[in-house]
Amino acid sequence: MIGDLTARPRRIRLARVAILSVTGLALLAIVVQLVVGFAFLNWGATDLGVDLRAYVEASRMWLHGDGFYLPRQLHGPYLTELGDVLYPPTALYVFLPFLVLPSTLWWVLAIGLLTYVVWSWRPAPWAIALILVCLAYPNNPITYLRGAPVIVFAALVGAALRWKWPGGLILLKPSILPFALIGIRTRGWWLTAALLAVLTLPLLSLIPDWLHAVVDSRGYGGVLYSARDLPLLLIPVCAFLGRTRDPQPGHMTFGWSLGHGVARRLRGTLHRGGPMELHDHAAHGVDIEPGSLAWSEWVKDYYRDVETYDWVDVADNLRGPEAFFHRNRARVVRRLTAKYAVPGGPILDAGCGTGLNLRHLPLGSTGIDINPRNLELIKKRLPGHHVVEGDIEAMPFEDGAFATVLCTEVLEHVPDPAAALREYRRVLQPGGVLIGSVPARSAIWKLRFLSSTCPHSEPFHNEYLPDEVRAMLDGWTVLHLGYSLLHFNVMFVARRAG
Repeated sequence: MIGDLTARPRRIRLARVAILSVTGLALLAIVVQLVVGFAFLNWGATDLGVDLRAYVEASRMWLHGDGFYLPRQLHGPYLTELGDVLYPPTALYVFLPFLVLPSTLWWVLAIGLLTYVVWSWRPAPWAIALILVCLAYPNNPITYLRGAPVIVFAALVGAALRWKWPGGLILLKPSILPFALIGIRTRGWWLTAALLAVLTLPLLSLIPDWLHAVVDSRGYGGVLYSARDLPLLLIPVCAFLGRTRDPQPGHMTFGWSLGHGVARRLRGTLHRGGPMELHDHAAHGVDIEPGSLAWSEWVKDYYRDVETYDWVDVADNLRGPEAFFHRNRARVVRRLTAKYAVPGGPILDAGCGTGLNLRHLPLGSTGIDINPRNLELIKKRLPGHHVVEGDIEAMPFEDGAFATVLCTEVLEHVPDPAAALREYRRVLQPGGVLIGSVPARSAIWKLRFLSSTCPHSEPFHNEYLPDEVRAMLDGWTVLHLGYSLLHFNVMFVARRAG
């Protein structure tokens, strides 16, 4: 008994330390995301509220008779991008008022309502820690800055838990249907749902278009496209479960007892990411010997036939935390190119992807990529540049064809980096410059699986230390070698010997 009494204060102190540690780390993660966002994104001009503006503009188009859904959403499968609407037609009643209302009211309503509901429950310390963890989840702070509609629905989840009837309003976002069932057993919920049904009647002609837009969406769309918003929607749920005060008389509260009783006995792990996506290409590679010629061709087949990742879309439309990485990399590459590229000489972007760096090079620059879909996107986006389909280990260019070669975030995917570097040397003029980057070997990449934009099915993804990059560049004159911001990348510049 004496031992138990002695151990109990120790356990309580440990629990408090754990709660404070989680709270502090979550706050730090939120601050870092906001600082990085403001440092590298154009919040002062166009990026702040970009999601809200896109939906309001779609509503304006509908008002002018042009349709709520874009034409490209209604003619077969398409890759979702900023401006695509996946909400049902009834959502027009949410966005149309902001054609005249100030946009700041959007944040006032969303943040104000959620804050009021959460505060009314006075959540226990452990619940506050979980709330901050949910808010710190990658890209959630940026979601608020973008003005994404999900911030309003997070507030509605809280309102549904508080008053029940607002749960019917969550039907405006069918992709989070389970949350709409909150309060379904109350008369107020059914009256709210009935009102939405009546409001939908004038918009019935848009229902087929909506179904086409959702079913045919690819990339970040589809009927489960809101799964990545789950942590944000769980903020009011955490507050409700951890409430120490219930404004409704007669309702039991259990936040404090859970925080100091059951919560101490909970043992669990948070995991997200899951196994590699299963597709024919992945299955075919199971029995291939790594490093063999067949394995090399299997890897190249993935980038040629399977990959659909769009670096430009992720960076420009903030598709997850990797957007910061791509934007920062492009910024550093622009600076290195301005400083080290041979003036006036032809430039090659080897492994140009969808044009993240190529778009910042002079008109007439050349890009090469193994993926034909990437090249089709570039031809539409950058008609003033030349693009060639090909393998960077065997490029279809004459010796000495270029004065500068870019290879950013390429070598980590290549089966034989040494062969690629030999090709870079061959197509460079004597004295030509190679500008490139590879992912740095750091803890930050261990969290890559958390990003909803991460291509989980790629065959491999290597990381490097600066000394390893220097060793790969043996025979080159290294002009620059170092880490980028937050040690995301190892950036390098090397000159070919004459």
